[in-house]
Amino acid sequence: MEKKNQLRINFSSSIFLSIFVISFLCSVISAQAANKKASTSVGVILDLTSELGKGCKTSISLAYEDFYAANPHYTTRVKFIFRDSTGNALKAANAATKLIKNGVQAIIGPLTFLETNIVASVCNQSQIPVISISTSSSAISASNLPILIRATLDFSSEIRFIADFIKNHSWHYVIPIYEDSDYGASILPSLIHNLYLVGAEVHESVAIPSNAPDSRIENELRIVKGLRGSVFIVHIMSPLAIRLFRVANKLGMVSKNYVWIVTSSIGGILDTLEPATLNIMNGIVGLRTHTQSDRVISFSAKYKARLQKDYNIKVKNPSMYQLWAYDVAWAIGIAVEKTKLVSSDASLVVSPQNSSIKSAGTLCVSENETNLVSAIHSTKFEGLVGNFSLVDGQRQFAQYDILNVLDNQTNSIGKGRDIPPKFNQNAPPDFTVELASTGPGMPYVNGPLKGREHPYGNRPGEPYVKQPLTSCSRSFLRFTPTNCYKNPRNEELLNLKIGTLVKKGFNNFVNATLNEAALKDTNQAYKGFSIKVYDTAMDLMDVNFTYTFVPVDPDNATSELNNGNVDAIIGDMLIDPDSKEMANFTFTAPYLSGDIWVVVSKKLIPDRWTFLRPFPLKLWVVSVGFFFFTGITLWVIEHRSNPAFRGPVSEQTGRTFYFAFSTLVYAHDEKVTSNFSRFLLIIWFFTVFVLTQSYTASLTSILTVQQLQHPIANSIAELRKNGEYVGYQTGSDFVSKLLIEKLHFKPTKLRSYSIDNYEDALKNGSAHGGVGAIIDVEHYLYEILSRNCSEGYTKLGETFSTKGFGFVFNQKGYLVKVALSEAIMNMSIGWIEDKYFKVSRSCTHNDTQSGDTGYQILSIGSYSGLFIITGAVSSLMAIIFLINYVCKNKNQLKTICTENNSIIGRFRAFCKHFNKMDSNSSKKEVITTEMQEI
Repeated sequence: MEKKNQLRINFSSSIFLSIFVISFLCSVISAQAANKKASTSVGVILDLTSELGKGCKTSISLAYEDFYAANPHYTTRVKFIFRDSTGNALKAANAATKLIKNGVQAIIGPLTFLETNIVASVCNQSQIPVISISTSSSAISASNLPILIRATLDFSSEIRFIADFIKNHSWHYVIPIYEDSDYGASILPSLIHNLYLVGAEVHESVAIPSNAPDSRIENELRIVKGLRGSVFIVHIMSPLAIRLFRVANKLGMVSKNYVWIVTSSIGGILDTLEPATLNIMNGIVGLRTHTQSDRVISFSAKYKARLQKDYNIKVKNPSMYQLWAYDVAWAIGIAVEKTKLVSSDASLVVSPQNSSIKSAGTLCVSENETNLVSAIHSTKFEGLVGNFSLVDGQRQFAQYDILNVLDNQTNSIGKGRDIPPKFNQNAPPDFTVELASTGPGMPYVNGPLKGREHPYGNRPGEPYVKQPLTSCSRSFLRFTPTNCYKNPRNEELLNLKIGTLVKKGFNNFVNATLNEAALKDTNQAYKGFSIKVYDTAMDLMDVNFTYTFVPVDPDNATSELNNGNVDAIIGDMLIDPDSKEMANFTFTAPYLSGDIWVVVSKKLIPDRWTFLRPFPLKLWVVSVGFFFFTGITLWVIEHRSNPAFRGPVSEQTGRTFYFAFSTLVYAHDEKVTSNFSRFLLIIWFFTVFVLTQSYTASLTSILTVQQLQHPIANSIAELRKNGEYVGYQTGSDFVSKLLIEKLHFKPTKLRSYSIDNYEDALKNGSAHGGVGAIIDVEHYLYEILSRNCSEGYTKLGETFSTKGFGFVFNQKGYLVKVALSEAIMNMSIGWIEDKYFKVSRSCTHNDTQSGDTGYQILSIGSYSGLFIITGAVSSLMAIIFLINYVCKNKNQLKTICTENNSIIGRFRAFCKHFNKMDSNSSKKEVITTEMQEI
């Protein structure tokens, strides 16, 4: 009786001890959770393949450390999530889409003009604020993109300063040298307009592609070397700028006979350049936002050390981009603390009106976005680059440093204070300029144009009198100011013929009839996605261009542009800058993204391993592991008291695992004697029940619903290995090059088709004159997938990125191209895309998933809670049993520990003791046996 009471006491003590331990752990976890700071996720999109992007990432990381070191009492923490765009605008847009899905409350970056516009357009659909750290332009309207916050220098402010600087030195002829991109060309309208207001004129302009070889740069500079105007305004990004000045220095153009003025895209990095690089820039004048020297010096020391440690990059000083990024990170931290914003699923709601965004899946609208944007707009503090304050989404910089490169060093020769025009936007710019004392080596002081006649009659030294422009159609201008598009009678001067690309069998992009008799003007109605986008973009422009649509055969598109029969072509044309045929033309910004898809046919394939498909490998491994774990736990609990779990080792092992696996069909004969085992088995039976029912349902779905239809290949490599023929669209050089040069298909294995023959080619298959797969841009394949609704064809998981669809212009239409690109970047085309592609896309949702099988494979995540409960209960029962065993046999175990000195000896003695039959269990077994005999 005493032993029974002692056993009950020990058992009760064990339970109370276990409950105490669990309660203690829960209290510790709760305390840690209470002390944890609320976290807000903020995305950062940078080109991390570049030194500039790596530097900005380092700068933001340092800002995080400094901010919370200075404000340890803040209850919120910003979690920065970095994504690499590799300098590609579409990758930046894709990164923004994924960050929005992951619940970020704001996005910082990217670093280029085009990337920023596209990311802002994506985020505008979801109302996620974007804080730009790229040089910006007033062309990006705050009214069109209210979520865009421009935290860097604005081109419009900079251009006003440059124009006034030129006015003060009585220079009358200017030659802009700009990057041949939307970033470079965006400065021209404002520059020409402001120069006109101060009586100066653009004499010629030079556009240089970012990837231009030095020979191309040299040819362009030789053209302008002997021209009347020798004042150059350079607006290009730093890698190209360094090569430009190296070539200019070689030609003897970096001297006192020339004036070089660089915008902040170059001026902001002058402090970071080595003396050898500055040597080729001696004499240039640049503009840079004013910095707080003491704080910048302190930051620079930490920045250079961290950059060296993380990336093994040695720099002279941080550039303005890194200083801007540092201030932006501080502004985000302050705004988040103001709003007490926390990232969670509850803070995001699905926006049904935005469900159509291309490749965005289900984007979300942040309920806290308005508060966060307002908080950022109202944030003010002293940053590294002066006071941080925003007006209409644009950071205001009260002062600028005027820099001059002299003797391989960057010197500040004065300060400028911006006084932007408030009322009359056509008034000349107003700046106060404080120049340091001039001296030798400053070529802009006695400019090369001194004494030359002003084109409007004014001479240097005479009072400035604004004269009207008398001609607006100068052939040497690459871009014309807005007020020159119309004549005095307010009539349009430019009339373009717009070619519409008519493709047989697919009219979603352009729905028109080809005039086969001759290419001439037609009054027929034009419809289609591309037509609608073009008309909408033209309506958004400040100036109306007259244009006429002309149908164009795809086979003759290039020749029509070359011959001047049309000035532009709109339709489904992929942007392909590497195309030799398009080398003489220029594309607008992409108006529609498009990935290359691979569609293959399905067929019935007997599969001997079908029974394994309901569970993925991980779920199989974990399930089998728990069978073994449960069997071992039962053996530990039952071994000392249950004869069914005793005997030779081989017999014990077999019976233990047989017992565990027999629970699948509830066919176990062995009975358990311990309450610990019974409680364990209750939970285990429930787990087995859930697993078997799920397996049965999934297997039924595979066998009956899908009827074991499988794609003929699961990857590009398998298509190539099986020798399948592959189809692509006739005339698509882009896809043809992709198949041969990157995917390594033999040209003999390729077959071209018109879009309306895709389905017949897939049905016939490679063996009967068709193909095993069609590779084309996704928009052409929506129809095939929607008509078959996952039964006949499927999309492989492999996709390939493109630069998207754009409109192409010849040189006559260049100025329209720049303005049109700006309009495209500022417009939302989601509703237009819905109108022309929604119906055909409605049935392709399940087919467009990576590794599509047509049925839902169970995942281990769905059962993680069940396995955690089972494992916890099994472990707890085993622990309580062992505690009870130790308490009951503490004297014998104590003797074992004293008699054996070695660990191995103690372990063997312990195993020998544990292997003995429990005496109480033996008596019970004898009584049970006698009763059975009676």
